[in-house]
Amino acid sequence: MRHIANARKAAPAEVSEPAVQDLVRVLEFDILFGNLNRRERLVEDVLMQRFSAKRHAVRQALSELERMGVVTRAPNRGATVRDFSRRRWRRLPSCARRCSVAPPSA
Repeated sequence: MRHIANARKAAPAEVSEPAVQDLVRVLEFDILFGNLNRRERLVEDVLMQRFSAKRHAVRQALSELERMGVVTRAPNRGATVRDFSRRRWRRLPSCARRCSVAPPSA
């Protein structure tokens, strides 16, 4: 067998996976400022493609948003944006810190 020097396969370019908190911040911003509508479904496959993220990262972000009260999740139905007024939205503790902050980069 002949050994060929430098015959390694080129490593695929790594796509940096966004942190879960970054996903949460961007989705929360999109909901607050109307880029995602009330009662709109949040489809995991669409979010995975949009953020170049793995399914587990998207699911963790949706779980965090559910914990914060921003989205609702139902078994076998996925996540949807909660339906409430902006006034009520601004009373959420997570939003109170961020409403005066510049929008996160997507």
